[in-house]
Amino acid sequence: MHSPQEVQLGELISTPARGTKVKAGKPQRRPITPFNIKSKDPEIIPLNRAQFDVINFDSTVDHTTKIDSIFPQLISQPIPIKSLPMRFKDGAQFNIQYLDVEQGISSSFVYSIYEDKKGNLWFGTYGGGLCRYDGKNVHNYTDIEGLSNNRIRVILEDQSGNLWIATNGGGVIKYNGQNFINYSTDNGLEDNRVYALFEDKKGKIWMGFANGSVSRFDGDSFFTLTNKDGLGGERVYAILEDRGGNMWFGSDGDGISIYNGESITSFKAKDGLPSNQIREILEDEFGDIWIATNNGGLCKYDEKTLSLYGEEQGLPNGKILSMIQDSNGNFWMGTYGGGAIKFDKQQFSHYTETDGLSNNTVLSILEDRSNNIWFGTNGGGVSKLKENSFNSYLGKDILENNTVRSIIQDRRGNIWFCTDGAGMTKFNGREYETYNEETGLPNGNIYCMLEDKNGTFWFGTRGGGVFSFDGKYFVNYTDEDGLANNNVRSMHEDINGNLWFGTYGGGVSKFDGQSFTTINEEVGLGKNIVRCITEDKKGNLWFGTDGGGVTRFDGKSLMNFTEESGLPSNIVMTIFEDSKGNMWFGTWGGGLCKFDGNNFEHYTKEIGLTHDLVLSIVEDRNGNMWVGTEAGISVLQKSDSNQSFTHTSMTKWDGLKRLDLAVNAICLDRSNQIWWGHGKGITKLDLNSFAVSGKQPEVQLNYVEINQKFVDFRRPSDDDCQDCISLDLMSEKELSVTPFYNYPENLRLPHDLNHLTFHFSAIDWTAPHKLKYQYKLKGFDESWSSLKTDGVAEYRNIPSGSYIFDFRAIGESNVYSKTLSYEIEIVAPWYESLWAKLLGAILLIAILYGLFKWRIRQLSRNQKVLMQIVNERTKELTLLTEEMKLTNVKLVEKNKQISSQSEKLNTANEALNSVNTNLEKMVKDRTVELTNKNKTLSDYAFMNAHNLRVPVANIKGIIQLFDFNLKSEEKDELIQKLKGQSNDLDKALIDITNRLENDEGSSLS
Repeated sequence: MHSPQEVQLGELISTPARGTKVKAGKPQRRPITPFNIKSKDPEIIPLNRAQFDVINFDSTVDHTTKIDSIFPQLISQPIPIKSLPMRFKDGAQFNIQYLDVEQGISSSFVYSIYEDKKGNLWFGTYGGGLCRYDGKNVHNYTDIEGLSNNRIRVILEDQSGNLWIATNGGGVIKYNGQNFINYSTDNGLEDNRVYALFEDKKGKIWMGFANGSVSRFDGDSFFTLTNKDGLGGERVYAILEDRGGNMWFGSDGDGISIYNGESITSFKAKDGLPSNQIREILEDEFGDIWIATNNGGLCKYDEKTLSLYGEEQGLPNGKILSMIQDSNGNFWMGTYGGGAIKFDKQQFSHYTETDGLSNNTVLSILEDRSNNIWFGTNGGGVSKLKENSFNSYLGKDILENNTVRSIIQDRRGNIWFCTDGAGMTKFNGREYETYNEETGLPNGNIYCMLEDKNGTFWFGTRGGGVFSFDGKYFVNYTDEDGLANNNVRSMHEDINGNLWFGTYGGGVSKFDGQSFTTINEEVGLGKNIVRCITEDKKGNLWFGTDGGGVTRFDGKSLMNFTEESGLPSNIVMTIFEDSKGNMWFGTWGGGLCKFDGNNFEHYTKEIGLTHDLVLSIVEDRNGNMWVGTEAGISVLQKSDSNQSFTHTSMTKWDGLKRLDLAVNAICLDRSNQIWWGHGKGITKLDLNSFAVSGKQPEVQLNYVEINQKFVDFRRPSDDDCQDCISLDLMSEKELSVTPFYNYPENLRLPHDLNHLTFHFSAIDWTAPHKLKYQYKLKGFDESWSSLKTDGVAEYRNIPSGSYIFDFRAIGESNVYSKTLSYEIEIVAPWYESLWAKLLGAILLIAILYGLFKWRIRQLSRNQKVLMQIVNERTKELTLLTEEMKLTNVKLVEKNKQISSQSEKLNTANEALNSVNTNLEKMVKDRTVELTNKNKTLSDYAFMNAHNLRVPVANIKGIIQLFDFNLKSEEKDELIQKLKGQSNDLDKALIDITNRLENDEGSSLS
């Protein structure tokens, strides 16, 4: 990071200014239609209670009806519907949002609204049954789920937390969170058309009927008053118990009946009531009774007088259908066709469809715990008004042009709006005065404005330079008079009365009333596009430039702060000095930064800013910083230590209908109201009544899905749940389901149903769109999840064991809700149970022990065999050793004999060698002799072989002749020849034999 660059200024050149003076014409004036109408004094009618009709109560007549045959009906749990966000009507001035069929509720006709003890809203619809709404889900109950009738007139929650539901035709239903208990004419109810419900101080329920009668229910019997007892008219719409214990009944047509336990007093139009059509009766903090009538307006009863508020007193509509008193003591009235009316006892405020209401016929009203006002309408669903919020004024309603570029409040308290194209408008609270080019305005494209110390107004324009206005004349100054550029984006008056004009391309010009002096890039200004100018408490001027960062001017030198110095962006859109002397810079793309003279502290979208393009900054009386951005408004609230800020974002869903805020078009007026200009007009916020919520959200678990299936835990044996519920673990008798919700108090599931989805929500009607959730499953998760907006936590394949599901929420207050815990158990399969593990362990030990014993026995047998073998081998070795010893002795002796004989052998060997030599000689000689004889024998053998072949051949020939047919003489002759040849052969053989015997004898000798 580099130090900022300082540039010493030399002598600047001044240009004398003349200006062009034009007389202003008369402005265009338009009176406004006031939203708040001051109430005139009411008409006072003296009352004489002695003249009221009184009928004594006949106690001798039995007015009690014992109920019988009550059978609680187990409800079918409706499948929740994810509701769509509430919507705004186009052009709505106030922060009014609506919820209708398109967003998830069952009907557009809402006759009753009730907020239960946990903050859930219940809508009683005419034809669509009952709806429960938590800001995220809608649960619709109809006759399918067990209602006796879908036309709901009234909803009441008693001291025990039971809901009482009055129907038009189905009697009264008591809903204890588990069952519907229906009371009708079949079991003692006076009339099935019930129009009013009230719980008295003793906890007894009063019911008003269409036939004009009323009943009091104590849990066992009905005590009923009828026309015979003094009640009059039809359709009892209103019931009240005053602080004296008297019961007030308002009927449609016969005024009011007051019952004190002994008599019934009639109070009718003839006694001073403005109308006999009574719709609501309330008692205020002073004990006065306020009566809302249809056609007669509003009246107050104080025992002595009746104060009437009708159209003559300013009441916009006298056809009142519903009424409540809010926590601040204001009365809210719903009318037939006339919208909603607020009466603070001083003035009337009128809300209609034009202001954002979804329908002008308002049937029911409720104030929730966050002080929002809810309206049930006749065909428009439900509308919610956040009264202390943004008010939007479209340009076409108050200006000639939608785009508002600058807003200031003058010393007289007037608010001035400058537009891009249609001049300027002054608003004094009663009327608008518009000046444009037709009335002498030099240029209608105005970007900035101020009022100087003399009360003269100055305006910077797009293309027309600057001009002043003293109420009579316009004086125009342009570049011809020395102005640096005719496109003027910012202006400021310093402590010396000099005017400084930041231009788009020419730098900044100072005007001392006589001449212009310009500071630009040539003399050290960061850039020539100057978007904003501010003077600090020390008299330094700060110029925010487009591309050159911030330039500080102390009158002598310029010091430039850029990104290199620590600025988040060199494009600076707005500059503001807070009450502590810190400088705040809003940049293009770099967010917001605070400069304490030494260090820059950055605030961006990552840490809570709505956008990093910052367009305007202002500090309120409490030191909170209001930062306008491209995407809404961020409020930086000081913490208790004043060292840090918490962030709160304001967007469309907070009532800021336009997000295209204009650069530096912001004004905090002396009434503590902030005004913003934007592309479609003006937005105003009254800080006197506005406050960022500090309430904790209240979380609730709605239902649990198992294996991605919705389960009605009150009916776990239904066919559609049989594949999802193990009745061995969750039987209908043992299953305890949390009242009004769909989850068991103790959830135990088998191991194969271990895919759980938790659906939860939180109640914070201040800003339900800002709710975020964290959760963790103890025993499964190590830490909290990241913040999420959907309120759903899904866990797959949860191992068997016991777990605790924790979840919490955080909303606009930046304070976490209390953590809600829910215990679950995934039961292990039988083979993972303790007894199975013990049995398995015992079995394993037994098997191991059997194997051990078998091995011991086997080793023992092997040892015996081995010992036997060893013994046998030992014996054999012993015998062998003995034999070897004997053999060794014999060998020793034999060795001795061999040694003694060795000498003899040596002597014999010598003799043998001599004999051998002689033998070799004899063999050699004999060999020669035999060789010679052999040759002789070979010759002899060849000769005798020839001699032998002749007789043999003759013999063969003679034998072959026997094959022919010979005569006997011829045969005899042949035989004689054969004998002769045989004799020759015999002689040859004898000769050979003799010769061989001779040779053999010769060889032997």
